[in-house]
Amino acid sequence: MKNRNKRKYFLMQFKKEIPFTIFNLVVFSLLYILPLAFSNQYNIIDSADSGISTYYHYFNLSTNYGFIVGALAIYAVIVPVKALFFLTKKKYIDSYYSLPIERKDITFIQIIVNILCVLIPFTIVFFSGSLVTLIFYHKIIYIYYIILYLILIVCFILYFMYNAFFFSRANKVLDGIVTVIFANFIFLLLMASIVEGFNLSKYKVIEVLNIKGSELNYLSLPFMPFIRYGNYFNEMIVSKYDYHDYVLRMNNQTIIKEEILNYDSWFAEYRTPFNPIYLIFLGILGIVAIILFVVLFNKRKPEQSEEIGTSCFGLKVLSPICFSLLTILLSIETKLVISWASFIIVIIGYLGITLLELRTFKFPLYKILMLVGMFTLTFVSLFYYYL
Repeated sequence: MKNRNKRKYFLMQFKKEIPFTIFNLVVFSLLYILPLAFSNQYNIIDSADSGISTYYHYFNLSTNYGFIVGALAIYAVIVPVKALFFLTKKKYIDSYYSLPIERKDITFIQIIVNILCVLIPFTIVFFSGSLVTLIFYHKIIYIYYIILYLILIVCFILYFMYNAFFFSRANKVLDGIVTVIFANFIFLLLMASIVEGFNLSKYKVIEVLNIKGSELNYLSLPFMPFIRYGNYFNEMIVSKYDYHDYVLRMNNQTIIKEEILNYDSWFAEYRTPFNPIYLIFLGILGIVAIILFVVLFNKRKPEQSEEIGTSCFGLKVLSPICFSLLTILLSIETKLVISWASFIIVIIGYLGITLLELRTFKFPLYKILMLVGMFTLTFVSLFYYYL
């Protein structure tokens, strides 16, 4: 009986989301198929050699899927808000929780349905566009399209659940949105504070992974895998055409005659090796978020909706941490005017977010102490520099 009710609820919700699915299909098509149809993959370069003009056709080929991959990452931030919006409104919770289904099942069905509403149109458009490219450029290495697709699906689900968890820790929509924003940049601020504070930018701190100190900042952004692997597999897919351009340019060199590498040697020298660390980092974040989502969900009480959030993974904790880390980064700035101007902006932001969180000017003591600590940190840093 329970399984039947869950199946009926799933089908009902999926039918309800058909317009959203069609909308996503249109959006992905406009971002991928349309630019692909009007793209010009050839560059004509006029080269003057001994007074004679010659023209060379360079492919400059691109898969053109950059916009759709970026859109998928954006959807992984926006759609969790849409899927779990009902948790922040008492009238919606009363309606949903009156159904003959367990609360946890209702929530996970909402999540699954919204994930499918994005992945189904994405799959259709992604492979349609890849086949169009294959028709016109039959030398592309198509297997990399499939590998990229599988990686993107995994990244989307992990990133979706990461944002879903943090949104679920808030009791109001606006609080949840701000919490998600902080959650996306908290590791960036933490890593940047460590890297800049200990001057690691100039050193390769993880030799085995071939990552420099400055690159650790980008690694800690949970949406970075979409960009990194999108760019990486674009190069892999069009490698043969890039090699064609390389040979053509080498044959047309007029000053220094260099030896033209064969394809394997060129590939080894000019193609960046696959780096799984970005996927691993997102995987850790996503898996931990899923576990915490399941464990903490049953502790969430319906009557908490529209109330001030008290979760340790909400604004109560994330706001002071993020603004403190931002203060540390700003305190490294050596120019007095810039440092203090930035600090004033940070303080205004901190007070604004605190007011949004508490809905009152009566700040608790720990919020005030955080403010004093941020001021002291900036003052001591500047005093140490100018001493």
